Amino acid sequence: MFHLEFYEAENGKKPVEEFMIGMESKMRTKAIHELMILRETAIS
Repeated sequence: MFHLEFYEAENGKKPVEEFMIGMESKMRTKAIHELMILRETAIS
């Protein structure tokens, strides 16, 4: 099982999550697709 956790700074900000939310829809879809491939090919 693959679990994705975004880094959270001491001030509560999650810069990677914020970056992904700010992406255009097409680019966000591609990024999510790449994360899914990573999940499928991750070594347990």
